Amino acid sequence: MTWLCGTSLVTWIFRIYCATTLVGLLLLYRYILRSYRTYWYDISSSGYLGKLEWSLVEKLLTDDPLVHKPHCRSTTKLKGITDIVNLLFLLSLWVPVGYWIFYGNGALLQMHASEDQMRVPVFLFGFCTVGATLIGVFFQLRLKARSENRQSWINEIREVLASLIADLPMPDGSGDAETKKIIQYFPRHAKLELLLNPSEKVHRTLMALIRHAYGFDDVSIDEGVRHNLKPDVFKTAFDNDKEKKIHFEELKSQIIRLSNVILKREWEQVKHAR
Repeated sequence: MTWLCGTSLVTWIFRIYCATTLVGLLLLYRYILRSYRTYWYDISSSGYLGKLEWSLVEKLLTDDPLVHKPHCRSTTKLKGITDIVNLLFLLSLWVPVGYWIFYGNGALLQMHASEDQMRVPVFLFGFCTVGATLIGVFFQLRLKARSENRQSWINEIREVLASLIADLPMPDGSGDAETKKIIQYFPRHAKLELLLNPSEKVHRTLMALIRHAYGFDDVSIDEGVRHNLKPDVFKTAFDNDKEKKIHFEELKSQIIRLSNVILKREWEQVKHAR
């Protein structure tokens, strides 16, 4: 085991190879957790922070993040095949290098490699290191700019949602105060519509719930949302005032819950610089 204490270039290359392997295994482990394990903020059948399906959007309306337990999820066959192919490709590049270090003609552990024998591998290693560093710097700068823009976008959404939720019309409200809320609703909701993504089911559901809370139930764009969610989510007929108030509180909590989901999912992308 004297090679562990050596200070030669050969020994350092071996150490770097082992350290890189360990880091690669750690990154692979984290990728598997992100892609094949579901959490409250990214319940999805299409991978890490993928688009939510209707059944999962409906689940989020009542799912409590305090009791939600992460569990393995099934992904699309294409994603699984892609991940396996990528893993095999990386192994096909990495394993031969390890084989050469341990068992090759110039096995590094034998400590017999001459300076001439090491010249080409050292050059390639240095070239790849410099190239990887430059590529990493480029992508970090690009991701930093994207993250800053996304964070600004998140802040705008949070402000608009906070105003809309704070001014939700009370079920027994009337008078000038309620009229003012409706007047203020139009510019706020218009801004929210422009900030959110109409192709995301969870975004469309949030828009429809807010319209329903403000009393706009005949908007044609919400027909798809109403069709795919339980009818009582958009209930309009009540037996008494108490039932109406209960429905209002549930509707408000659902709007807040979906708002939390959207903001949390977007924040995760900022945190992971995606």
